[in-house]
Amino acid sequence: MGTYQILLQLWKYANSPRHPLVRFELRRPLMWAGYMGPLRRAYGWTVRIAIGLLIVAVLMELVIHSRVSFMLGMLMLMLPLAGVGLLAMVGLSMIGWQIPLALAGSAMIVYERSARTWDILLTTPIPHSDILLAKLAVGLSRMQTFITLSTLLQAIPLLSLLGTVNRAPNGSFWLTLAISVLFVIDRAQQFALAGLLGLLASLLADTWSVAAVGAIALGAVLWLARTVITFGLTAALIGEQAIDIGHIVVIGLPALAGATRYPWVGTLMLLATLIAQEWIVRRLFAWMLGRVSR
Repeated sequence: MGTYQILLQLWKYANSPRHPLVRFELRRPLMWAGYMGPLRRAYGWTVRIAIGLLIVAVLMELVIHSRVSFMLGMLMLMLPLAGVGLLAMVGLSMIGWQIPLALAGSAMIVYERSARTWDILLTTPIPHSDILLAKLAVGLSRMQTFITLSTLLQAIPLLSLLGTVNRAPNGSFWLTLAISVLFVIDRAQQFALAGLLGLLASLLADTWSVAAVGAIALGAVLWLARTVITFGLTAALIGEQAIDIGHIVVIGLPALAGATRYPWVGTLMLLATLIAQEWIVRRLFAWMLGRVSR
């Protein structure tokens, strides 16, 4: 099963809340539900402290008239911290979004195994591929806000890539269209591959904590491997001295299309890497089905 079929099945199950597999999975509490209480309390105390500091700042502004504004000092301290937090969120959503997607599927099979229902589920007439993808679809549906944000932010690297290509002397409308299509295919393959890596971690681990750490590690390895491959291929095309590291980190493999003065050369190399990436998706899913069917 390839990327298109996997995404089609995920879409089907994500929009079928009455399907028996999906309905049963949605009724389950989240594996990390036990951590939500402390996180909510920490968030509540953070908000209270921020409001308290703001009130203190206002009172000191009213009572103490000094040359150095306490309110200004507080803003100078808090605004950079808020900016760093916002940039980190945007960076994760735009660059390292494979890691949370891998984490989304990490709890599904472990939960079944700990409840001793996994083997029973596999004996039902439901195809094993449907079982895996229905569980992954539920995990991803719980991250709908993050997925939507990450999808919208992919417009930034796409526009940056197209701007680089259009500045090349051999750019054309058809080349721009081809690169746009390949960019979408690349992101779709990453989406499917990251989800499968999360399921893989859940399939191999014995506990949710191990599965979560494994999913995060596999998602990070996926991102790092793609970055290293893009860097190596770009260096082969134009040499290390002319490489824009930021361009490679943000865009990933599609950056190959804009790596040379002859974009068709980079586009053909990108096409070859996408074919290899599709082969990895198919082989990984086939291997997982084989392991589940044992």
